[in-house]
Amino acid sequence: MQDEGAFKAGLNNQVTAQGLLKLLRMIAEGRAWSPETCAQMLEILLDQRFKSGIPAGLPGDAHIAHKTGNISTVYHDAGIIYMGNRNPYFLVILTQFPADSRRSGAVAEVSKDLYETLGRLPRPSDLLDAASGPPAVPPGSSPPPG
Repeated sequence: MQDEGAFKAGLNNQVTAQGLLKLLRMIAEGRAWSPETCAQMLEILLDQRFKSGIPAGLPGDAHIAHKTGNISTVYHDAGIIYMGNRNPYFLVILTQFPADSRRSGAVAEVSKDLYETLGRLPRPSDLLDAASGPPAVPPGSSPPPG
């Protein structure tokens, strides 16, 4: 994203998905500044009032520490999504749309699709438990005689 007005004034105001992801990870891990300051940053992000992006695609019990950004034809949302007792995941969505169109619900749709997909995946601990137990029987087959 580039803020043309700032750029014309000699200021450079750009963001990348990779940069936002790195910053969110550092905040979550307590490495962006002091652990105490990072905890305060997370509290501010959890208290975000604009909910039309990432949160709009998630169930009400999800907790989202996120930051939105929009200007003219750009709408972004970047955050950390906490899913119950599972590990949180990071999501950065940067969009741009034509000036003559309304902003779509694309950010909320991507957020919902990713949340649902991740919710269907086994937890790493489930995979470890399965690896130490008997081998799984493929669907439609019978277990070996034993």
